[in-house]
Amino acid sequence: MRTIFLFSFFLILTVSIRASIIQVSGNVSGTWNADTVQVIDDILIPNNQILTINPGVKVIFDGYYFFNISGQIQANGLANDSISFFVSDTTGLYNLETNEGSWAGFWFEQISPNNDSSTFEFCKFNYGKAVSTDSVYWYGGAVRINKSDRIRFSNCSFSNNIAYKNGGAIYCRDSDIKIEHCMFLDNAGGTSIEWGYGGAVCLEYSNAIVCRNYFAKNSSTGTGGGLSFEYSDPDIEANIFYNNFSAIGGGLCCIRSKAGKAVVNNLFDHNGSTFFGGALAFLEAHTLFTNNTVVNNSSIYGGGFHINAGANPIIKNCIIWNNTISSEEGPQVCVYDVYSAPEFYYNNIEGGFEDFTGSGVGNGLIIYDNNIDLDPQFVGTGDFPFSPHGDSPSVNTGTPDTTGLLLPHTDLAGQLRIQEDQIDMGCYENQGNSGIQSGTINKLELSVSPNPITDHSIINLNILEQTELEFTITDSQGKEIVRIPMQDYSQGKHQISLPIIKLNSGLYFLKALEKNSNRIKVSKLMAH
Repeated sequence: MRTIFLFSFFLILTVSIRASIIQVSGNVSGTWNADTVQVIDDILIPNNQILTINPGVKVIFDGYYFFNISGQIQANGLANDSISFFVSDTTGLYNLETNEGSWAGFWFEQISPNNDSSTFEFCKFNYGKAVSTDSVYWYGGAVRINKSDRIRFSNCSFSNNIAYKNGGAIYCRDSDIKIEHCMFLDNAGGTSIEWGYGGAVCLEYSNAIVCRNYFAKNSSTGTGGGLSFEYSDPDIEANIFYNNFSAIGGGLCCIRSKAGKAVVNNLFDHNGSTFFGGALAFLEAHTLFTNNTVVNNSSIYGGGFHINAGANPIIKNCIIWNNTISSEEGPQVCVYDVYSAPEFYYNNIEGGFEDFTGSGVGNGLIIYDNNIDLDPQFVGTGDFPFSPHGDSPSVNTGTPDTTGLLLPHTDLAGQLRIQEDQIDMGCYENQGNSGIQSGTINKLELSVSPNPITDHSIINLNILEQTELEFTITDSQGKEIVRIPMQDYSQGKHQISLPIIKLNSGLYFLKALEKNSNRIKVSKLMAH
């Protein structure tokens, strides 16, 4: 009995400590295990000191306070128990003339190499703002990194962070960091006075790794609504850029950089720009751009690509299709100046070279070899709608020699990058028999509300003809999260409560499968 009593006492004590609230200011280190940590002034992890933040901790800033790091931080949450950083009152967040409604973000400034790596896993960064009368504070709404390597963000989300100038969520200068499996949503950089570079992420003089992230609804007033890099050689691999917006380069802008690594296996879908390059802009950049899919983007000039200022990108094995413009200049590609010399090899480009526009088209410097202009025949449904059908002209028609392309082993869907003798064009290799069904269920209307999903989200069905359906939810890599068993549904409207599941922030898919057929219906889900 005494042993049971002592165990119960310690269990109650542990729960009590975990549910507590602590206040912090000044120098911090050790371990945070409280339910809530209130930041009541600027805080600092001193050099050679370590702060560990346990899963589930909520770090709430009571005002515009900085989280300075001179030592090391380990903020490692779990998929179902994340760590959150946010401000207690967001009133005035979007007024860039004040610091109201926000916290000041993390600052890594010339971290000594004596400190070990800092890591953030399954963390949420919300409502950070970089503003001041002093321009040094205009960079990185949630995180500013300067001359500090060995920093990694994994499975994190960055939402509603803003900067007066560059890097709405993350600004990185002269630092080699890693950003992987993260979501960037509704971040913004720049004002009408100060052009912003990188609505979500801005890299300068940094050879970062940016891999398998999701950029959506980010914006900047200058370049790169999702991501902008300058004087850098980052590895940009297997990211999705969706519905981002900027003045130049709606999804991505590459500026004054030389290729050593590659921009590879990325999807650019429904991005837009005010002036140039709905999806991408290359400005005085010599970037290796391989096996990307650029579709449904829009701008005034160059719905897909804008190439200017003596840029010489090498573009191979890409699909550039269904991009639009509001002018008469280059629906897919605009080579704006006479000094740019882009090279195009083994791409599927709608309209072909004859549809290129801009002053550089007749300069004789553009290389255009072994490209095609044929409907890419996307699957159009399933988890990977821009994967090509088996009979697509983009299948097995990429460059025969992939030497020097720096290709990863897998495509954006996580399938083997080369499944047959020759690589496919675009960010997806043809899936073959990997499980993508063909055809869609025309007799079914499918949606989820609210979306981004909550514990109260509902699957809305409008069935035009009685049928049996099974539902699954998968992540962006096709991994099944939950399954709703096959059931008979009568004609008419139905509502099904979405199973209560804890999801990491990111993109998911709800898929309805009809019994005894290969037909499916897919709806995108967002989780915050």
